[in-house]
Amino acid sequence: MSTRTVPADLRAELAGCKYRILAELRRLSTLHGDLGEAGPDALAEAIQGAKIALLALIIEAARVEQGIST
Repeated sequence: MSTRTVPADLRAELAGCKYRILAELRRLSTLHGDLGEAGPDALAEAIQGAKIALLALIIEAARVEQGIST
């Protein structure tokens, strides 16, 4: 098993992606509490927006990982 050194800028970029994913999950948790009284439509819209944001961050993280692994 070979060990390669991963450039610091790519490690930092991946860490940033992971941090933003966690931040979005925290925001979604907060939205759930705040919008629970606003009704199911508002809550569903907020959750859908958060899902799209999370998907974009996951794709970005995957691209960074591809750069690291190639």
